[in-house]
Amino acid sequence: SDYGSFLVSAQVGNLAQTDYSGYDPYGNSSVFTPYLMNVTLLAYRDTTMALTPTTHGALLEVRFPAYNPTADFDQTRRVLITLPDASRGSDQPSMRMDVKQGTVSGQTSANSGGVPTTKDGRQLFTHFLEARVNPSILKRTSMTFGSKMATLEFDPTDPATQTVTIRIGTSFISAAQAASNLERELPAASTMDTVTAAARQEWRGSLSRVNILDPGSVAPAGADGSAVAAGAMYGYGSGSTSLRGDEWGFEESEDHIATFYTNLYRALTFPRLLTETDAQSGAD
Repeated sequence: SDYGSFLVSAQVGNLAQTDYSGYDPYGNSSVFTPYLMNVTLLAYRDTTMALTPTTHGALLEVRFPAYNPTADFDQTRRVLITLPDASRGSDQPSMRMDVKQGTVSGQTSANSGGVPTTKDGRQLFTHFLEARVNPSILKRTSMTFGSKMATLEFDPTDPATQTVTIRIGTSFISAAQAASNLERELPAASTMDTVTAAARQEWRGSLSRVNILDPGSVAPAGADGSAVAAGAMYGYGSGSTSLRGDEWGFEESEDHIATFYTNLYRALTFPRLLTETDAQSGAD
């Protein structure tokens, strides 16, 4: 597994205790950018999931298909949160639920190696999470697989459950810190549009540290409106470093630019910000 990973998925119908959802990464409705993911779950009657990140969490929006009163199948709506099995030498994962507050809290030590260990081999790595939904729309909840899978059920006849928003906070420090990070970065009034806009601006600043200039031109490649996927998507900021494609010895192309920005994005995705803001003092 990756470092502190966990899965949030959605289902419609009879409960299927499986990770499979099925989506078309090349479908017209699929979106994959650093600041927004949107997919259609083909296995669950075109339920869609959209996710946008914050510094220590994410806002997830699940849009279920409209309720059909004449349908002859179960239309129960569900969101599942699943923790991976423990890595060798790490603590067992666990979750707990507060139905009245609409929260699911958990911790996982799953990792791919390279984390600190004690002399007796016990790993000193834990990732804490807190997920919150509106408790008033919860119909039923359950915890299975030794408290590694939390299931949240919603009444399909309730119009308020056609779109379910899940706010998620995480921390490498403690469960309380995960809750604090969630409250700071994703207050109850947060919307998909506002959080996505903030995430887009943040990534635009990070990816515009380097401008690739079209050989023989002083303008950033794609600035004329041509379809340069990565560069045009995020824009170019002032004060960034400019590189010329011909200086690298390759012929300028959309593929080269997309490859560069894709790899710059990958270099920036691994957690590099290890500080978290203290709820009391406001200091990192």
